[in-house]
Amino acid sequence: FGIRFPCMSDAYSKDLRTLVLDVGSELNCSRFIRTGVYCMVSGPNFETIAEARMLLTLGCDSVGMSMVPEVTVAKHCGLRVLGLTLITNKVSLNY
Repeated sequence: FGIRFPCMSDAYSKDLRTLVLDVGSELNCSRFIRTGVYCMVSGPNFETIAEARMLLTLGCDSVGMSMVPEVTVAKHCGLRVLGLTLITNKVSLNY
């Protein structure tokens, strides 16, 4: 199925990302599309304020509880991957 520990530095396909940005622009949806760094926490709970601050310090733009395990398996299988995430809540950084 693939190498045991795949390199994840290029887990998401640059070609697919470019395609989404181009199509979004053609459809006048660019204002809804953002790129950034997605970080995964195990859940099933939201991150604490301390964890949110740490993730922000590490350069994370969004946080979720899924997608990364699926991306890891897809990368392991040699598949091209595109990640689309709908962000539904804003994290609080203060108590």
